[in-house]
Amino acid sequence: MSILVFDGVSGAGKSVLLNAFQNFLVKERSNYSKVFLCEHLTERYFENKTTNKESVEKHILKILSIAKDIQSIQNESRFSKNQKILSIAIERLFLTFISKDLLDIDFFQKHNEFIQSLDIKSVFLYIPNDVIYKRIKSTLNYRNEHWTQYINSLGGLEKSVKYFSTQQEKMLSSQKLLANFIKNKTIEVRNIQLLEDDNLFKKLLK
Repeated sequence: MSILVFDGVSGAGKSVLLNAFQNFLVKERSNYSKVFLCEHLTERYFENKTTNKESVEKHILKILSIAKDIQSIQNESRFSKNQKILSIAIERLFLTFISKDLLDIDFFQKHNEFIQSLDIKSVFLYIPNDVIYKRIKSTLNYRNEHWTQYINSLGGLEKSVKYFSTQQEKMLSSQKLLANFIKNKTIEVRNIQLLEDDNLFKKLLK
């Protein structure tokens, strides 16, 4: 089965999607293994740390090696042909680091053989340009005061929307380049509620 890597800018609906995805797995695969590595172990691992491309590349390889080891356990078991027995999801990895200039596309060229052995699918949530302002503004209503402080640190709502728009466009162009190395799926998120559709997860897991 594919390792699903979920990415997107703040407000794109990752939390809604990931919660719905985990609920889907509980319903559809209640007695099977589910592995979820959240952003605290990927992007946010580097908070308050000195970060550069080399440290990010090493960390990503460490994360992927964990996934590889888990896949190997399945492949070596008598359940190796049961593609539903193992589900692996990772939040914020490739596109987030690329958009922050902490990862280059040559990473995928350099480690292509290893990456191909993992059967990864990059799932990118994209907010249409005409709704991104409304989406980012809405996050101020339900996120904590640390998020409001972060928005203010970017210069307020208007400047933060510009920041996320620029980051998102870089993610989108990078996602297209990633198609040369890994499977990917871009989901336009005009209506966040559509991210809770079980049919979406059935398609992603194919």
